[in-house]
Amino acid sequence: MQNLPPIGGSLTWCRGLLARASIPMEKMKELDRNILDREEAKEVIKVQKAIVSTLLDYERQKIEEWGGDVDATSSTTLGLPLLQRSEVDRHLVTNFDPALVRFPRLGSANISAIRYISCMDWEFRSHVGMNNSPLVVPYLEKFDLVIQSGLETLNWQSPGVEEFIRDSMEQVKIVHGVLKTMQDNLSTMKDIIAQWERPMIERKTKPMEKEEFERTFKSLCNTNYAEITESGNKIHHVLEETNKVLHVSSTESTDDWRCYIEFVNNLTVQGLSASAMASLQFLTGMSDLIDSIVGSIFHISTLFKRVDSDGTYLTEIQSDAAVSSVVSTLANVVAANDEKCLVLQKDFDKYSHLWTTDLKSYFKDFCEDATIVTEHGSNLLDLTKFEEAIQKCIDAQTE
Repeated sequence: MQNLPPIGGSLTWCRGLLARASIPMEKMKELDRNILDREEAKEVIKVQKAIVSTLLDYERQKIEEWGGDVDATSSTTLGLPLLQRSEVDRHLVTNFDPALVRFPRLGSANISAIRYISCMDWEFRSHVGMNNSPLVVPYLEKFDLVIQSGLETLNWQSPGVEEFIRDSMEQVKIVHGVLKTMQDNLSTMKDIIAQWERPMIERKTKPMEKEEFERTFKSLCNTNYAEITESGNKIHHVLEETNKVLHVSSTESTDDWRCYIEFVNNLTVQGLSASAMASLQFLTGMSDLIDSIVGSIFHISTLFKRVDSDGTYLTEIQSDAAVSSVVSTLANVVAANDEKCLVLQKDFDKYSHLWTTDLKSYFKDFCEDATIVTEHGSNLLDLTKFEEAIQKCIDAQTE
């Protein structure tokens, strides 16, 4: 009985005592009349009746308490709106008193549906990110319009609760479909772009001729060109799918859609830059490859034994003035190229934060910092900080 509600536990305990008080009396009535007529028997019957009467009075009292509690609950909670907005984060919450489960006519399915609608509202507003929120806002506004009656007019006794649930669930399905498609398509595009970050040059374990190196390089280039061309077309296809879900006209695109296109365009540029940098960084280490090629050239001096003694001609070839001059020139060219590559890399290093920063974490921290607390305790956006951050991006774009 410890797991039962207070009144339910009291009634269960009371009826258990009534059963224990009644069973012995039923057996006692089967005794001979001479025994029942004795004073002792009459006293037992009298005490048993008193106990039963007390238990019945106790049971009646608890039932009346329960009825009064139900009346109080029905008068204060059944008139509550179905939903309400949280004062903290404006998320939708179910305006539900657990005591309402005592009313079977409310229907557990209705209660579960209202809870599901409020949970989906929280999910929508939690997952709408900085890059797609303007595009989803019109759908959230339609959703807010449909659920408005649940916030203002409909309560748990209203006859239109089922219709409200049906209309709200339809809007939930629409918003969820739009948001999921955008999230899935954005993830697909990011996965495609991430595959570009690999060098277009391949270093073999064995030395190769210049012509073979150029053939290999050209083959790798053609393979990468084909893959990037195909994946670029796939990005266009994924964007078209997002466009269709959002019902954005191709001839009358909105500012929000153009901003989203610009966002995807920036992701693409970052991916292509990362691909180029992977190959450029490979080239900055070409000195080892040059040394390997020079070593392969000098290898001809070791192919047969010296005429004058055992050993090879490697030392003579390495110390030859003409050969040393060419090797020195080659080393200078490689060093100069390394310097130029490092200069080029430094030009990009000052923008490295654009592709090394976690945008979600950065924007979350920025929003927490760019906030002004009014004298009444309300949180407002610090528009000056937003304008400064936007201007910094514009300046970087024009450099």
